[in-house]
Amino acid sequence: MGDLITELAPLGITRMLDDGELLCLQGEPGREAYLVLDGAIAASIEHGDSVITVGKHTAGSLVGEVTAVVGGTRIATLRSRGRTTLSVIDQAVLSEWLDSHPVEAASALATARERTDRTRVAAQLAAQLGPGSEELAGAIAQRMSWRSVPAGEVLYRKGESATAAFFLVSGRAQLDFGDGRTSLMGSGELIGAVEALEEEPRPATAMAVRHLTVGQLNVSDFLDLVTTEPLAAVRLVRRVISAPVSARAGRSRSLAVVAVGDMSVEQLGLPLGEAIGSLCDAVLLTPDRVDRLLGSPGIAQVSVGASGEIRLAELFHQVEVDNDVVLLAASAEPSEWLDRVLRHADQVVLVSAAHPIGEQAKTIDRVMAQLRQQGRQVPTWLGLQHPPRAPRARKTSDVASRFGVDEVHHLRSDSSGDLARLARLAVGRGTAVVLSGGGARGFAHIGVFQSLAECGLSVDRVVGASMGSVIAAAVAQGLDGTDLLDVVERQFEGLLDYTVPMVSLLKGEKISDNIRAQWGSYDIEDLWLPFSCVSTNLTQSRSEIHRHGPVHQAVRASVALPGILPPVPFGRDLLIDGGVLDNLPISLVQDDPSISTIIAVDVSPTRGPSAPSAFGPAVSGWSAVADRVRGKRTLPTLASVLMRSVSVGSARVRDQYLAEGLADLYLDLDLGGVGLLDFTDVRPIAQRGYEAAHPQLQAWALDQAGQPGTPSSSGTPKVLRNPETSR
Repeated sequence: MGDLITELAPLGITRMLDDGELLCLQGEPGREAYLVLDGAIAASIEHGDSVITVGKHTAGSLVGEVTAVVGGTRIATLRSRGRTTLSVIDQAVLSEWLDSHPVEAASALATARERTDRTRVAAQLAAQLGPGSEELAGAIAQRMSWRSVPAGEVLYRKGESATAAFFLVSGRAQLDFGDGRTSLMGSGELIGAVEALEEEPRPATAMAVRHLTVGQLNVSDFLDLVTTEPLAAVRLVRRVISAPVSARAGRSRSLAVVAVGDMSVEQLGLPLGEAIGSLCDAVLLTPDRVDRLLGSPGIAQVSVGASGEIRLAELFHQVEVDNDVVLLAASAEPSEWLDRVLRHADQVVLVSAAHPIGEQAKTIDRVMAQLRQQGRQVPTWLGLQHPPRAPRARKTSDVASRFGVDEVHHLRSDSSGDLARLARLAVGRGTAVVLSGGGARGFAHIGVFQSLAECGLSVDRVVGASMGSVIAAAVAQGLDGTDLLDVVERQFEGLLDYTVPMVSLLKGEKISDNIRAQWGSYDIEDLWLPFSCVSTNLTQSRSEIHRHGPVHQAVRASVALPGILPPVPFGRDLLIDGGVLDNLPISLVQDDPSISTIIAVDVSPTRGPSAPSAFGPAVSGWSAVADRVRGKRTLPTLASVLMRSVSVGSARVRDQYLAEGLADLYLDLDLGGVGLLDFTDVRPIAQRGYEAAHPQLQAWALDQAGQPGTPSSSGTPKVLRNPETSR
């Protein structure tokens, strides 16, 4: 440390402070660092009306260097303790010294990173533990030791004795429970604490999927704290026990967006960044922005280990800790920046022309090869840019299989909504709407979408079973308003083509022709919105999920009510109505990491056919016909019995979903008087759906207004952070 004083002190301006004198305030811009020559500097942060002391820096300490080098604002307030002498070092001078002294720079910045991470952990713990816990939060942070875990390495293994808990400061970890269950954990989360407190073996293996920085709190240190702060410690235990492990929990992400072709990095990154910035705290980094931020032209393109790389690595760490989303924009052309972006990404989105061929196709192949060489499984999407007024997408499944991407998303150049949808899904803040079956009652779903639009609520994925699949597919096709009503009316026009009931009551030719006429040339990937639906595999007694393949086949299978419509061949298997096993298929999106909100719409009647009078165990069909002629309704119809039988078994599945809280909003629509076979009443039933759903959706929209990550027009939008002022 003496060498640091000897070399750096002459480069600054000497300043004398009296006891308690303010040096800088938390939140102020930071353009200089402070080398303590004599005395001490105390660091503190504000939390509500309280102040948390997070450190004391004595002679030989370099303070404020991270902010000075990386830019942004001070994370703590600094005051002198006793009479203190400092050397005030300018940002440019410090940066030049660090670049010319890589070994000393690595040591100094590692010490500074630990100090700033400890400060942030104290603030986050105080926020999580609640008022009155500031002293405990500071004490916990002070007792933590710090670990760095490279990508691909293990933090701890399943079955090991648990002796510590870990606070994730930056990076990404995956918990693997060994039974097929996994969970991704990110910045700000506490892992391994439950088993540590209960002295149980680790229930899962924790591995770094991206370079991790963690604060480690040993159980022995926690027990020491319990003796001095018992009530506050109880709060920490409650926090540990109540912490969710959910694939849909909001977590910090590093998203790489790569421009393929002529589009510039700024042209792609800025609008996508603004869309993400309206949802959460986000920062956009491009090579030019990084160069300006660090005051060093070309530093974004330095290679690993080169002069200046330390400052670049520190910038990546700090912006990740300070933001929910770090958006890294790059050109697909080979560069050090592209390599760094791909290594740092939790998810990659490539954006190209709608039909990438020639050089664009070669470029995508090369980027995909780079990702495979990393040895990490990084979700990779391809965004296809369509020209204005593009009528539809074609052969998307060929594109997806050609490049081996996980998903393809369509971006119409005249639709800002497509880009906003991609942004929400890519950072895990999408909204999925799940539509149930229910015969003609499913027309009420049309009214629900009208209400969603009026309330300014986004729809990012649509999922359906049975009749819900028909409406979901039409919405995914881009239909709304009158067009949606017209298409659905055509689907069910002249539907009842009765036949000799050897296989089913209806021949099924009419509805099959109608469905094929609407979607015969579409694959599911060709729809503008992400769509999926469910049918029931009669041969193998399981649900069949449709995310790929022809739309008409998926929809026709999903509506194949047993006994009403013929089953649909699927290879050597037979498929029937999706509502038999899962009439409200929340399961299709419950573990989807791109979804944070699930709205489930249930139009299936709560009660089925009843017996107006006791008709006995034997029924004459001729008597039933006679009753109908006389206008009497003493007997249930064959169709109503069959249709209700379809949903009885799946009702228990639905109740389980709801009991587990998987739906963020459950709309159980009151459609009394609407018959399951009223297929000629599309518009009045749609209006009933609107009237039943609109008050609930209005209340939901108001409740969500201003909530982080909720894309509602009634909310208060956030602003994309400028990296030069985000800290």
